[in-house]
Amino acid sequence: MSKFETFEIETAQDKSGRPLSVDCIYQLSGRIPEARWWSLASYVPDGNAENTSPEFSMSAHDVIAEDDGSVVITISNEIRAGNWIKPAGDDEFTILLRLYNPVSGLGSAAALSGEMPSVIRQDCR
Repeated sequence: MSKFETFEIETAQDKSGRPLSVDCIYQLSGRIPEARWWSLASYVPDGNAENTSPEFSMSAHDVIAEDDGSVVITISNEIRAGNWIKPAGDDEFTILLRLYNPVSGLGSAAALSGEMPSVIRQDCR
């Protein structure tokens, strides 16, 4: 697949700039940039971004969207009802959003700035 067919957006921080921790619960919410298909996965920084276990990832096929087309996904070590993924690893983790066949012009940096849905820390243990 060429770089024009897939685009990746990743974050290792919540909306407040704090590192993502497996000890916390997060809510990822907002619109996914328009693409033919997308996937969202958690992984260990500098580790394997190819998690194959369904608990660490979600895709356009799996998600239950809100009425306005936005998504709300809980990221937590404990299973949650609705859209849920588990954070990878034992400490800090990263979220990777892959867009497959994004809409025309999406590949430019200007078009993608701020396109990762908000990741808001809810609670920590």
